[in-house]
Amino acid sequence: MLKLSSADLAARKACFLQLTERVILGAGHMVHHDQPERLAAVIEEFLG
Repeated sequence: MLKLSSADLAARKACFLQLTERVILGAGHMVHHDQPERLAAVIEEFLG
């Protein structure tokens, strides 16, 4: 598993000028299986 320091993670995120993060509770790596309705809502919001 890749472990990044907080500083390294912040530096990587800073490369994306319009970064938006969303946390989908109750979902793991297979978010489309774990929380399909919530994922669809987040995608629809993004595509707006």
